[in-house]
Amino acid sequence: SLKYFLKPLRPDSPWRSVWDGLILIFIIISLIITPFQLCFRFSNVVIEDDELDVVEALSLVIFLLDILVNFHTAYYHDGHLVFESRSIALHYLKNWFCFDCRLCLIFSLFLINQ
Repeated sequence: SLKYFLKPLRPDSPWRSVWDGLILIFIIISLIITPFQLCFRFSNVVIEDDELDVVEALSLVIFLLDILVNFHTAYYHDGHLVFESRSIALHYLKNWFCFDCRLCLIFSLFLINQ
């Protein structure tokens, strides 16, 4: 039911661990692809990189989805899990939100300028 999907995720759930692993994979891919593209973009070498563009666009989508997931993931405070949506949102806004938004902004600008 819809109520199940609206319930905040547990940070220690198996699904969240799989999601964090996926995010880690996309971060590693981005750490490899981005310098490669920057290097060849400003040189006289012409390369076909449509596949790389798809990977970058997919990375941006995954990172944007990660922002939504983080807004919906409970957190620990003084050893207790906090499941209240407002508290989760404020906690995320105070901690990782700016970093995640900057990352998505950099990716979107990189995709637009190609």
